[in-house]
Amino acid sequence: MADKKVDDSWKESVEKEKSVPAAGPSAPAPKSAHEHGPDCAHGHEHGAETGAELPPQSDFSIFLSTLGMQALSALGEIPDPGTNLKRTDLPTAHYLIDTLILLLEKTKGNLTPDEDALLGGMLYELQMKFVEKSKAPRA
Repeated sequence: MADKKVDDSWKESVEKEKSVPAAGPSAPAPKSAHEHGPDCAHGHEHGAETGAELPPQSDFSIFLSTLGMQALSALGEIPDPGTNLKRTDLPTAHYLIDTLILLLEKTKGNLTPDEDALLGGMLYELQMKFVEKSKAPRA
């Protein structure tokens, strides 16, 4: 059987995400209330005024990485961020892998080459780990 090339580029993307500030390097600076005027009619609160942290910039690769990290957590490969404990939850891992497969099918032809490689490599790795965990004897 021929060896498959494993694309680990998604792991690098996750590591880069961890080292980038929450708003990302290319995110525009938030406007202050003075730029909108004192009675802002946009219907949102300003992070600088409320002291709240602004959410990270939306990016499809970050979205994919988030689902991948959740799947790795459900596979017991990384600790659950809430409890800091490793636990295996195969039904949740299966659901997350199926969700990534759905995204692959629904976005076919609309992804950049990097996004396509990220999603394909991530799915391959997660599916292999799922099969490995599924065959392991239960404690």
